Amino acid sequence: MSAARSPVFDPHAALGMLQERTRVARDSEAQKLFSPEKVNAMLSDAAGRGQSEAIFAPSTPMDLTEDETAKTFKMALEAAGFIAEWKVSRTTPDADATTVLRVSWGWRWRCGADEWRTVCESFSLNRLEDRK
Repeated sequence: MSAARSPVFDPHAALGMLQERTRVARDSEAQKLFSPEKVNAMLSDAAGRGQSEAIFAPSTPMDLTEDETAKTFKMALEAAGFIAEWKVSRTTPDADATTVLRVSWGWRWRCGADEWRTVCESFSLNRLEDRK
């Protein structure tokens, strides 16, 4: 009598399956996060509150930076004149990190206080020199 053999674990097949499931999960999340309806609503809501940026964060901590839908969305925003950049975010120090897409239609937030002061001073000096 032969004993029933248990299936042999194939690490390559397991890795391939897990990579595919991860890709599908990320693609699904990106499709939801960057749907035209959601994008329009989030940008309109932020602008309606007087803000000049919106944060697009996945519903669970994950990195969408390599997802094709996310890449295409980011490139389309930048082509339209928005500033779009990936930022790693944590809600608490011990929380899982998630990568969010910060979209801005202004540039002031990108500067720190010193940089902003330098930009303002430079602008003011240039304006004074133009008057001479």
